[in-house]
Amino acid sequence: TPYSQLARPHIITCFVCYLASTMLANAMFYSKDPLTVLQGILIGIMSSLMTFPTTFAFQLMFKRCRRAAHQRAREEDLKRRSELVEAAEAEKSSTPSAAPRRSPRTAFAGRSEDATV
Repeated sequence: TPYSQLARPHIITCFVCYLASTMLANAMFYSKDPLTVLQGILIGIMSSLMTFPTTFAFQLMFKRCRRAAHQRAREEDLKRRSELVEAAEAEKSSTPSAAPRRSPRTAFAGRSEDATV
């Protein structure tokens, strides 16, 4: 999905985990004798209940891992910004204040109109 919290490798890992656990659960209930419809439904429910925890655990693990990495990056960014602000303030206070700059109009206000440049 375009707005998924998981990256593609994480999604693929969750899918492969789900596929492998589903195959394992179905292999456990495999039998050669024919099943009734009710038995087939119950086996499907049991297989789903067996595969859900592993898939959910992987999804939860990847989401928490990504959230923690995002939090660390945010803290590092805030630290870097505060260091830059402190450095700028230190530089500002250490340099003597320059004379205020004049705009071009006020810079030439004292010249006469008929002077050639």
